Amino acid sequence: MLYINKQVDYGLQLLLALGQLSDGSSLSLRAFAEERNISFLFLQRIAGRLKKAGLVYATKGAKGGYYLARPAAELHLKDIIEAIEGDYGTVDCTKDGKVCPNEATCTSKPVFHNLQKDIVASMSKYSLADMANMH
Repeated sequence: MLYINKQVDYGLQLLLALGQLSDGSSLSLRAFAEERNISFLFLQRIAGRLKKAGLVYATKGAKGGYYLARPAAELHLKDIIEAIEGDYGTVDCTKDGKVCPNEATCTSKPVFHNLQKDIVASMSKYSLADMANMH
């Protein structure tokens, strides 16, 4: 079962909030964490992963904060999930570079690989802009 954990949920909430900012403005991570009742340290870790993946930028200082590194239409759910959790896989053997010791005799491999393709295609279909317009 595909499960969106709290890290991805909070990361999406943060990115959606950043997508609503006017040009040139940024969002204080601490203020966002307080507003949403999210642990600041937990959110800071998530934001760090998003930054490392090139999805957000951060500036320091009194007027510092976070902002999107690319337009919301260019950030897809797949990119966001993988920035936070790493390569997505329905099972370990469908993740990039993973090899299963039972690969030659595994009867469920074709099903999981097809499911993997379908889920990745679906996650790649939805951009942050699409998600912002769904409510």
